[in-house]
Amino acid sequence: MNKDTAPRPASSRLKALLQKREAEAKARQEVVEKASEEVKDIQAEVASQGALNLQLPLFPEYASAMPHHWTRTTLFASIARGKRKLHHRQQLASRTDFTILYTGQQLDMADNDVFLHALQLAQNQDAGQVIHFIRSKFLEGIGRTASGQNTYAWLENSLRRLAEATLFIESDQGQGLMVRLIKDMAWNKKQDEYWLALDPHIVKFFQQSQIAYIDFEVRKKLKYALSKWLQNYACGHRAGEHHFVSIENLMHWSGSTGRVRDFAEHKERGLRVALAELESHGVIRDWEIYERPNGRKKQLMVKWFRPQKVKELSQESS
Repeated sequence: MNKDTAPRPASSRLKALLQKREAEAKARQEVVEKASEEVKDIQAEVASQGALNLQLPLFPEYASAMPHHWTRTTLFASIARGKRKLHHRQQLASRTDFTILYTGQQLDMADNDVFLHALQLAQNQDAGQVIHFIRSKFLEGIGRTASGQNTYAWLENSLRRLAEATLFIESDQGQGLMVRLIKDMAWNKKQDEYWLALDPHIVKFFQQSQIAYIDFEVRKKLKYALSKWLQNYACGHRAGEHHFVSIENLMHWSGSTGRVRDFAEHKERGLRVALAELESHGVIRDWEIYERPNGRKKQLMVKWFRPQKVKELSQESS
């Protein structure tokens, strides 16, 4: 018997068997890991499809809507024409229970009108589904006359600003989400047509108990940007109750600048003018600007009562 055919010692056979079993175990583990990754991919795809099947809730017939938290920020600011800024990861003014980092051109209350009407058109459709509109009809929907190329150019620029906007939103619990306001957009100017899709993740902010319903028919009658911002803010709080807030906070959250007293008393675009306009349209009533002791100083405050509308009662009871 030569040395090539002689039986190997037991220790060698065991070592070879161990190596074989280890190789087999490693191969099985690789199969398990690959299958696990495939399962995760499938789960992610299912979750994504599920998100797209979410829908915006139906709003009252007269209304559009904003998430409560958004009505207390400078996401849509009460700024004068020509004062628009370009932001890059700018923290927007808001309450302390969440933060928004914003990138894009500063959005004003006219941009807010465009966004609110787009939300109206997106109701009862899957989140992220494309909506189609004729631009002249869209302008009529926000109370603007389609008076020519300047008006069409304004609408296009507003839609572009909304499409460029990127928000990083994070709660005080550390939960965050990155969203765009408009995900996709296409147009055919010769046919007067537009197609756009809202970011499907926006739907997550429109939970039934956290929506401010905004009377859009009233909104189209408001003359002042601050009135529109205050309409959002007021509708983000419970109807049928008095509301008390410092004027300094309102100035900060609305994106207004300057002295608090000037913000309150300006004869053309001040808080008094905006409150009076809202009261004339039934959004609030019994408003009052007053001073409250605050240490050695006095703090300017405002209060109002927001009446409960029959339309709102029927919507909230459903």
